[in-house]
Amino acid sequence: MRRWIWGGALLVAASAFGAGYYVLFSPKIATATAAEIDAALPKSLRVKDAPSADSDARYRELLKLASRLTESPRRFPDLQANRMVLAEIEALLNHGPLQVPHRPGATDYPEISKLKIIAKVISSAAWEAQERHDQTACGRWAVLGLRYGNAISEAGGVVIDQLIAIAIDAIVVRAAYLAEMEGGLDAKTRTALLTLLPPQDGSSMALADAVRRDFQMNWMPILLNPKAHAEGLIDIGMDPNDDVNSAKKPTLAGTFDPVASAKLAGGVYDALISDLRNPPAKQVHAETAMVRKAIVGLPSGVNLQGMDALMYRIRMNIGENTLGRVGVVNGALTALTEAPIRAATNRNLVRAVLLLRSGQTPAVFDPLSGGNLQFDRARKIVWSVGKNGRDDGGNIGDGYEAAAPDLGYPYGDRAWSKLHPQVIRPAVPAGSPPPGFGAAIAK
Repeated sequence: MRRWIWGGALLVAASAFGAGYYVLFSPKIATATAAEIDAALPKSLRVKDAPSADSDARYRELLKLASRLTESPRRFPDLQANRMVLAEIEALLNHGPLQVPHRPGATDYPEISKLKIIAKVISSAAWEAQERHDQTACGRWAVLGLRYGNAISEAGGVVIDQLIAIAIDAIVVRAAYLAEMEGGLDAKTRTALLTLLPPQDGSSMALADAVRRDFQMNWMPILLNPKAHAEGLIDIGMDPNDDVNSAKKPTLAGTFDPVASAKLAGGVYDALISDLRNPPAKQVHAETAMVRKAIVGLPSGVNLQGMDALMYRIRMNIGENTLGRVGVVNGALTALTEAPIRAATNRNLVRAVLLLRSGQTPAVFDPLSGGNLQFDRARKIVWSVGKNGRDDGGNIGDGYEAAAPDLGYPYGDRAWSKLHPQVIRPAVPAGSPPPGFGAAIAK
């Protein structure tokens, strides 16, 4: 009889140990159906893009053309070759819009450098034409630059694509400004540039759509099949006791509820999308509060060793949806509204410069104030209130300085080169040899 009692006790103890081990030391990854995940997501994240084979092909052709460009300042024979490639890019844009090809997952985005080279070479071509006093060519390349920047912004892609589009936009918009300031453009070119620089309010539908695609590319595979994407879950809940620089594969710890994660991450992304679709005055930044709430109760996993690391893993394994919450805290997109607001302000400032130099009185929106941009005809400057949201009387420093109280541009003849002699060289006499790409705007 005693043998049976001891056997039963050992069985109970083993079962209790096994149950305790499972509760304390085993990750718990739940699954959900596609319908359950879809029902948990906000409407903004369920939108799907219509494919366009032609637009996709044009984007790929653009990358091939970019590979034929050079931005070296010493290879003068490439000047003509670059112009020929730019003419092909110009013709490509005439054929229709571009579309970033679908990416099945994370990538190194090798095309980024190629896209920026195009913007730099277009800007260089405009400057080189200006130094030759070829106003027609200068205007042609300034217009192409804005057309190219707009096409890249409208090409879609995920967030990194749109952030690169904003960087490209800064290059080509500045080139258009310099083309006008350092040599002057004719009325036809100014009209074309103004058409390509419509007033903006600081919202960005393009970046909002990119946020949606980012969620669909990075979160959806994990939500739909978390067990098949253990690597992604490991990245979310990295074991703090593992050396991430070693060849040892980290072990997974934590709990994952796909439906709860879809609601939480989906809410954060939806709030960011809502902000990006609105001008600054209507942005509420609700995503920040959601992320702060998700942190509550999560164990800290920074540089833990020994018993601390063990307790971290235990708390991850017994907590509620810890992997989903850590993923939102560490990887959810937030704080993306500043870049498009600054880009919109820059574009509006250059639009105002073109209007002022055309003899018009501009009434151009200032995204940072909610009113209009200010200008002073005596000082020949135009400005936004800048990041502090306060009009400091046109205190713009040397022009478009992030640290200046106001964000603005001078618009008098060659005013920029007087303030920035290290960037803009004086125009050379007509008929002099082209100086090459070294005189291009600073990288």
